[in-house]
Amino acid sequence: EQIGMKAIEQNVSDIAAMGGLPKYAVVSLALPGSIDADFVGKLYNGINKKSRKYRISIVGGNIARSKEIAVNVAMLGFAEKKYLALRNGAKARDLVFCSGDVGKSTAGLELLRHNLKGKSIKKHLEPQARLSLARKLVKIGINSMIDVSDGVASEVRHICSESKVGALIYADKIPMSKDTINDSKKLKKDALDFALYGGEDFELVFTANKNKLEQLKKFDVKVIGEVVGKKYGIKLIKNNKKYDLESGFDHFKRVRV
Repeated sequence: EQIGMKAIEQNVSDIAAMGGLPKYAVVSLALPGSIDADFVGKLYNGINKKSRKYRISIVGGNIARSKEIAVNVAMLGFAEKKYLALRNGAKARDLVFCSGDVGKSTAGLELLRHNLKGKSIKKHLEPQARLSLARKLVKIGINSMIDVSDGVASEVRHICSESKVGALIYADKIPMSKDTINDSKKLKKDALDFALYGGEDFELVFTANKNKLEQLKKFDVKVIGEVVGKKYGIKLIKNNKKYDLESGFDHFKRVRV
């Protein structure tokens, strides 16, 4: 059921990141011949539960035999032109914001990998897309947005690349919960690394003009940096020193943790 729920949530997050609303989805399954029918039933319980939540219609899909289980969701959504949020709209002197708290999903994954317990595990297994928040943000008028699927560092770099700008990100401003910090300590890891270079938090990173700050204060978002000219690069400010902000998760390499 958790797999089914997450398959929908992570796709909804992609639609939310552009200021849109999800509408239709197709689900393709690759399953071993020996698969338990109960597994498939619970998988679809999760898919249907989240589809009802977001008013998404499952309009088709495919099923095939495979040695391993694969669940693939393709989702379609709509965005009004005036609310469409792209990655290429960031402007020098914009503030950089992050919603919620980050690093929790990677902390949860690493706890599972090391057979440890912690509150972050549920955050990894049952993430929540920020669709409602995204819709409110685009109606205020933000300049660019992306969801945190590959770590804050990766998402900031994507926005900077598409917008042809640089950024200063302040390490002490990255929002991390006490649970994430405590669970990271169990792993003898730095929660900041999980937040910057992990992923699957499905929070939102966005930029907005400073004149929007008062309006944005009422939401679950924090200022984590500012947009600067491209010539200044993409930097992490930590302990009053500047470091190059590295890339985040790469789907063809092992996550940097």
